Amino acid sequence: MRKYVVLFLVIALPLAGLVLGAAGAPLFARAHTLVRLADDVRLHEAGYDVADLDEIEAFVNSKEKAVDVIANAEDIVSTFRIGAAAFGAWCGLVFALKIFAFNRTRRREIHEIDYDACVACARCFMSCPRERLRRGETAEAQHETPPTGAQP
Repeated sequence: MRKYVVLFLVIALPLAGLVLGAAGAPLFARAHTLVRLADDVRLHEAGYDVADLDEIEAFVNSKEKAVDVIANAEDIVSTFRIGAAAFGAWCGLVFALKIFAFNRTRRREIHEIDYDACVACARCFMSCPRERLRRGETAEAQHETPPTGAQP
């Protein structure tokens, strides 16, 4: 069951990031000066008061067509939409993989003792450093020389 939830998250989170990134692209694109100018030109042509009158006056004096500025701004917004969607999908994938990594159970080869919960079950016996030394499983025991008179 847990595996299916993680698999669902690996698929759903990048898709959610993609959708949110694409939806937020117009907001992100407002960081570009041409997009802000196009929005101000639209508002000015509709008869609304614009906060940056200096920019509007400079635009009117430049004799540039509003249609061209708005078309260029739309191209910039579409570029931002692609980039923001890709970034959102990447963030969703990274987030999903981090959740997957946190949910993965790790198998331990050496038993760790919880002294507060110890009920003397002897599961830790094979992990005991003294017992491992006695069985010759440690690096120290492998480098010891055999006693004299011992047969190989």
